[in-house]
Amino acid sequence: MFVLKRKERAILEGALKVFAVFVTYLFIAWPAATAAQLTFVSSDGSAEEAEIKLFSDMINGKTETVFRNLNIFIRTYLEASGSYALEKVYIFRCADSGPSECIASGRPPSVFAFDTPSSLDVENRWADISKNNIANLMIYAKVNDGEKSIWTGQWVRIKYIGPTPSNFDISSIDVSGATVQLKDGVNPQDAKTFAEENNYIPGGWAEKVTISKVSNADVSSIDIVSGDENEIDRRGTAPPEFSSESISGKDVLSFDKDISFLFASSVKTANPIPVFLNEGPAEIPQCPDNAPITSECKCGETVYTSGYCCNGQHSSAECPSEQPNQCAEGQITQACICEGQERSSGYCCNGKYQTTQCSQDEETVPDCPFGKIDEKCRCDGTVYNKDAGYCCSDGFSTSPCVQIPQCPDNAPITSECKCG
Repeated sequence: MFVLKRKERAILEGALKVFAVFVTYLFIAWPAATAAQLTFVSSDGSAEEAEIKLFSDMINGKTETVFRNLNIFIRTYLEASGSYALEKVYIFRCADSGPSECIASGRPPSVFAFDTPSSLDVENRWADISKNNIANLMIYAKVNDGEKSIWTGQWVRIKYIGPTPSNFDISSIDVSGATVQLKDGVNPQDAKTFAEENNYIPGGWAEKVTISKVSNADVSSIDIVSGDENEIDRRGTAPPEFSSESISGKDVLSFDKDISFLFASSVKTANPIPVFLNEGPAEIPQCPDNAPITSECKCGETVYTSGYCCNGQHSSAECPSEQPNQCAEGQITQACICEGQERSSGYCCNGKYQTTQCSQDEETVPDCPFGKIDEKCRCDGTVYNKDAGYCCSDGFSTSPCVQIPQCPDNAPITSECKCG
């Protein structure tokens, strides 16, 4: 609680008597309108810049210290700017707490609802809202731009720094912007359009939101205050039901409520950037294997719209043919052709497919002659059916054998040939 010391009280009383002033003001106008800069980055590295309006872009206001009857009051004045209209305002008196701690404390806000365009002028006694010479105000406003309603927020810090009762530091600062890493399949141009039309970061498309700086200092933590629309905007003057959490660092990786307010902090806490949990991107299907790509799909982990997907690898040319070999006689242990069809199990017996073991006595099968297999025979110890391939000097092959000629008799050998 703020308490005037005897000397300070004497100074104030003297000032009031000398100047016969009953009300004096010390005030700060809130930040000049400066839209937040957003950078949307897609999974392939392409990027788009966008702007969204913050609290001070849509609402004119100021916070004042008012001295009256030897008491100090904090006056908050709000008025919609331009074509905007105020619809609802919440003012949380957080004492010396941060945004998340303020929500978690359960302190109810003051709620103001307006049926017609209006302004808000409210005072709070310093002794009632401060702790350790600090009074933090967390303000949320629902404004209408003539087509839709938008939620925005502000953080105001008031600190008594002495030695006289009029010596207060009042601050409210905006972040310069944020970088939004988009999920696979989200076009950064679509994210830019969504943000500028709706005045929110599209949370359903965001893989990560990064806020790096507050007043040129590195962000150390982010407070997230969030709620579904029916929790934030309850009927009449019923208080909202916000959830809150505080995370270390500068990155927010997920959102689970309709609307979230991101309060980034370094030495000071900045006004929040709003996020709306829109519907996430449609699941991108896997590309058909060994076939041309005709629409957006994933080959491996990368999205493509043309070319070919060959066993999980993208290619600009047609995939090489991978026709299975003819099945060897006996049990089928890998994909092969038996009786004109591809098989991966069972048995191939005399060129016929069956699910039971072959009854043929393999010892009676003759060895294959060199070259094309024209009848059932054994090549390099394995039985093959007619037209399975070729039996060459180095074993079975699906390609024609290389014929090695006989060496000339009683003559020097000058190239590869068979002698004997």
